[in-house]
Parts: sequence; C-alpha cells; structure tokens
Amino acid sequence: MEVKGRSIVTFGAPLEVSNYPLRPQTKEEQDRLDQVAKRRVIEIQEAKDRRELLDSHSKDQQAEGADEETQEQQEEQDSITLQGSAAERFGILKSMFYSQFELHSREQKINQIVLLQDSIRHIKTGFNKAFNEVYKKKDQEMSKIRERNLRVKKIVSDLGLPTAVSDPNFVAVEKPELLFTVSDSEVTVEKYLTPEQQKKLVEERQAEEDRLRRERLDNWRERGLDKMMGGVLEVHKEDELKKDIPKPAFMINKQETEWNEEERKAAEDYERRVRELQEEREKYRKQLEAELKKLQGLTEDNMTSFDQELRQLFSLKVKTQSAVVHEELKIYRLRLALLIEEELSVREQELASQLTKRRAALEDLGPLIDRSRKLVKTQDEQIQYAKSDNEYMEKNFSAFKKEFPEISAAMADTLHKMYKKKLPQLKIKAGLGEAPFNPYGNRPTTASRQEGARQALGQVLREQDDERHMPSGLDAHVWQRFCQLRRAKREKELLIGDMTLALSEFQAFVTKRESEYNQMQSDAENLKLLQEQLANQRAQFANNLEVQLLVKQGQVEVEPRDDFIIDFADSLLLSRGVVEDLNSKIKTLGEAKVRFMEEAKDSKKTFRRLEWELRGMRMDAEDLINKLRDINSFKITREIQRYLSTEDYDGLINSEIQKLDQAIELMKKHHAKMIEMKQARLKELSEVKSGQLAKKNERLDAELEEMNVGVNERVHIEETNAEKRDESHAAKKRYEQILQRQRLVDLAKAQAKEVAVLRAEVERLRMRTFPALVHTK
Repeated sequence: MEVKGRSIVTFGAPLEVSNYPLRPQTKEEQDRLDQVAKRRVIEIQEAKDRRELLDSHSKDQQAEGADEETQEQQEEQDSITLQGSAAERFGILKSMFYSQFELHSREQKINQIVLLQDSIRHIKTGFNKAFNEVYKKKDQEMSKIRERNLRVKKIVSDLGLPTAVSDPNFVAVEKPELLFTVSDSEVTVEKYLTPEQQKKLVEERQAEEDRLRRERLDNWRERGLDKMMGGVLEVHKEDELKKDIPKPAFMINKQETEWNEEERKAAEDYERRVRELQEEREKYRKQLEAELKKLQGLTEDNMTSFDQELRQLFSLKVKTQSAVVHEELKIYRLRLALLIEEELSVREQELASQLTKRRAALEDLGPLIDRSRKLVKTQDEQIQYAKSDNEYMEKNFSAFKKEFPEISAAMADTLHKMYKKKLPQLKIKAGLGEAPFNPYGNRPTTASRQEGARQALGQVLREQDDERHMPSGLDAHVWQRFCQLRRAKREKELLIGDMTLALSEFQAFVTKRESEYNQMQSDAENLKLLQEQLANQRAQFANNLEVQLLVKQGQVEVEPRDDFIIDFADSLLLSRGVVEDLNSKIKTLGEAKVRFMEEAKDSKKTFRRLEWELRGMRMDAEDLINKLRDINSFKITREIQRYLSTEDYDGLINSEIQKLDQAIELMKKHHAKMIEMKQARLKELSEVKSGQLAKKNERLDAELEEMNVGVNERVHIEETNAEKRDESHAAKKRYEQILQRQRLVDLAKAQAKEVAVLRAEVERLRMRTFPALVHTK
C-alpha cells in the first residue's frame, strides 16, 4: 500500500477521523492516464484552434456577438456540468474533463472514467496531506504533554497528592504497528526457563551484584562528592525546604522554667526560624499549586485546541467524502452507460445475425416450395391418368366376355362380381415384427411401407388365385386369364393408392413449408422492427444523456407506497426556496395555533387562580376570626399595661439600654483596674520567687561544679591506679554517684512541683479578681 489506513482520535470527545488508504498506481494505469491526458490536451487545443478559426472568419458584429454568446453558453454549460461534483473546491482542473453534454462516444466515456479516477486520487491525496499534518501535530502535542507531565509528577510527589498522572499514547487505530507489538504487560504467563537458563541467569545476577558491590567499595567519585559537596552536585530549594531545623538540646533536656537568658534567646531564634521555614514551605507549596494549575491548564488548552483542529479536519473529511462520492457516482453512471451501450450493441448484433439467418432460410425455402408445388401438380396429373386407366379397365371387362364367348351369363356375372370385389384390409409388415407401438421410435419410410403393401397384396392375390376359389364349371385357362386381369386391376389400384399417399405427403410438405415460410417472413419483419426500435433506442440513449447536477441542499419529499421506493418517476425537483416558503407558512399557522392554545391555557389558569384567591381569602377570614378570638381571650400583663400606658415606648426602651451600657462600661473599667492590680502583684511575686530560685540554682551549680571536679580527680586517680583498683570499692563509688544523681533529680522534680503550685496560686488569685456578669431573668 502506498498509504496505509490509520485514524486520529481526539483527547476528550469520542471522535475518530481516518485517512484514505491508497494503492500504488501500476505502470499500466499510469501509462493509460498519460495517454488520456495527452489526448485530452490535443482535443482541447484542437477545439481552441477551431474556435479561433471561426472567430477569424466572422466579419460582422452580429456574428461576433453570436460567437460570444455561444462561448458564454458553453462556459455556463461547463459550470453547470461541474456543479455535478464538488471536486473543483479541492483544486481539480475542470478544463481537463469532458462536458457531461459531450459524452456521446464510448471512448470519451472511458477517458472520462480514467480522469475521474485520477481526480478521486488527487482529492484523497490532498486530504491525506492535511491528515498527516494533524497527525504530526498530535505527536508533537503528546511530546509536549509528556514533558509537562514529568514536571507535574514531580510537583504531585512533592505535594503528596493522590492524583495519578497518565501520559497520552497512540492507540491501535492511530498506529496500526502496535497490533504486531506485544508489551510485557500483555503477557500474563510467566516465561518458562530451562534449568540451564535459570542457572545462567542466577550466575549473571550474582556477577552483576559483585560488580556493583566492588564499585561501591572503591568509588572515588561518590566519596569525593560526599566529602566535598554533601553528596549532591546542585542544591535545590525544595530539598532544603524538606530539611527540618534541628531542635536545641536544652529544649529537649530542660524545662522551660530552667532556661537562662541565652537559652531563651536561642529558643526564640529557633521558633523564628521554624516559623520562617513554615512560611517558606507554605509559599513554595502555593507556588507548586499555581504551577500545577498552570501546567494542567496548558495541557487542557492544548488538548482542546487539538480537538478543535481535529473537528475541522472531520468537517474537511465530510466535504472530501462528499466530493469523492460525487466523482464515484459519475463513474458508476458512466460504467452503467457503457454496460447499457454494450448490451444494446450485443443485442443489435444478435438481431442482425438472426435477421441474416432468417433471410438466408427464406432464400433457400422459396425455390424449395416452388419445386414442391410443381411435384404436387405432376403427381396429381399422374394420379388422374392412373384413375382413368382403372376406370377404362373396369369398363372393358366386357372384352373378357368376348374373349371367352363360351362362358355363360351367370358365370360372367359371378366373375364380374369377383372382379369388382374390394380387397380386404391389408396387413402391412414393415420389418417391425410384433414390437409395441413407440411414438418416439423410428418410423418406417414410405418405400418400406410400399414394399410391405406389395408383399401383402401379392399374398392376398395368391390366396385369391388359388383354384379353391375358382367357380365350379369354369375352365382353368379361363380362370388364369381372369386372375391375370384381376391382378392387373389390383396392382393399378395399389399404384393409385401409393400415388395418392405420396400426393398427400407432398401436399403436407408444401403446406408445412409454406407455413414455415410465412412464419419466417413474419419473424423477419418483427426482427426488422425490433432492429429499428433498438436503433432508435440506441440513438436516444446516445443523445438523451443522463446529467448529474449539484443542486442546493434540500430533502426528498416522496410518499412511499411500499416499504422501499424504487420508482421516482412521479417525484418533483423543487427549489429549496419553495419548501422554505411553505415551511414559513406552516410555521406562521402553527404559531397562531400555539397562541390560541396559550390564550385558552391562560384563561384556564386565570380561572384556577381566581379560585385559589377565593380559597385564600376564605382562609384569611378564618385566620382573622381566630385572631379576634385570641385577642378577646388574651391576658394583659404589667409589661403590656406599661406599653399601653406609655406614649413613647421605644424611647423608654432606648433609655434603659443606655443605662445598661453605662453600667457595663463601669464594670469593664473596674475589671481593668483589678486586672492591673493582680498583674502587679503577680509580677512582684514572680520577681521574688525567681530571685530565690536563681540564687538556689547558682548554689546548686557551684556544688555541681565542685562535685564534677572531685569526680574528675577521682577518675584520674583511678585511671592511674587501675592495676591496684579494688572492684568492690569502684562499685561502691558508682553506687554513690547514682544516689547523688538520684537526689539531684528528686530535687529538680520538687522544685518543678513548687513552681507548678505557685503558678496555680497565681491563676487562682487572678480568677478571684476577674469580674463575672450574671444574667437574671
């Protein structure tokens, strides 16, 4: 395939656009196309030269105007012809095609089909170019999205979001080569390995592990990187923000009350650095979220932009497919015309062949009929002669009497009766034997039948000539003479019968040939008529061309009589404006009907609204009655009496509120004074207690230093006298040290409890001086 079939799928909407698969053109197709193109160029040039020649010979203005009008009509005709297809929108030259009104010859139609096929190929190739550009753009967009997704994945991992980021990839319809590629995720069965392969795989894995271990042991690059740059080549801000600020040791080992001024400053500095770190982390987190939104927005914008471009490509595909279908429809119509023309040609050849055969048969059958008529006439004359001889023989029987005068009159009458007696029915045997009659078997010929008749007659005559049938008293020589005369008469009758039979067969043959001749003449006339009709049909088909027109967009309005429409003879080709005018009238009447229905609906709504208002008013009346009943039964309190007796009740309420506000202000001032007094007392107590604790801590620090000096001296002495050291004495010393440390710990706990008691006392004193507002009902 020169162009393999593939598709493009959108990122979001389920839209798929495919290209046009194309086969490579063969050398025969290319040669045929070149030949048709060259021939068409020659024809166009010849038509142009002929038109210029006609223009040069035209001298008057009227002829020139007529030529211009003819040229305009020709151009208009070409434009109308090319409206049968939308191929001109895709850069197809209309000058190379024949006009639909000029496709009369078979060669022109075949050349037009070749040109239309090349036009379809050019249209598909142009669309495939646009398809490839969009395909490359999608590949580029996917590459950009993958690059952004790398940063998105890093941001998602830094923010700790559970969002899964997937990279876009081509599917099988977009990249058919994937159908022949098997990924590891598609293989669900574990690969089988022979024991030798497993052993080799284990050895390779062990060798790789040994190599990596040796590299880790003696990797001077990594050691230098760890020593000089902390194990990294570049310090990233996010890595620094992930590190926590180490907490000072005194904040872990000491209570807050035991801190000195330097430790307090260090703690404040630590908290300030922690706050700054949290602020930096929060700021960095917001930056990452903003960057993430920006990257996701860019990705969505790119996807949306590509989807929009793919929709435009889909619109182009629809228009391209429309143009391709128009061209293919032209090709199908031309092929149908060629097929019909070929059928008409074949039918015309068949009719010509049949007519030639009929005429040849008539030419052979005419002389045969004439000869047969002559034979019938001759045979009829011979039969008449034979019948005359037979009648003459019957009339001249008296000559037999004269030849034998000795015969009596009675004997002569007897012989005359025997002479005139008819023969019995002859049983003719034509060699068929006793076989049953078969209508489909071979029938005996006339000669065989005549021979059988002669044999049967001879047998009957021999039977009759027997002396047993001779009348008594008749001489033998008279009987023989009588038998000769009777045999001659019987043979003449048999000859007349054979001739009559032959005459009937001749007449039947002539009648049959005459009917065949008449039928052939009728068939020839019908064939001639069909040939003329076919010639008219072929001329009408060649002149009455079927033209494809590209009309305005509309719809087919046909009333279906059956499930499927196959006849559009009663259909009308209407302009879209007529349908739109009719639709506008229908829409106007429909809107009027809708307005009337809305008015009826509004009247019903008004009626129901009035009913609802009536019900509401009745319910309001019931509520007023209930309120009047409640007012009548209502008890008047002092506050109500006060409200009724006071003219300016709101002013009275406002004055009371102002008095209450003044009282609240006085209470707040008193509370503030008490707080100041308590805080001053608390400060005094805190300074006294803190001074005492500071002195006590100083004394304890001095004792601790002395004890540390003593311990260090003893450790030094013990180390110098390590060989003479007594194990029991060392254990006792360690025990004393543990006890001393335990006493110090207990002392620190006691001091902490005392500080807690003092704090509780301060809080209690503060709460005693705090004002409390009690609401009375």
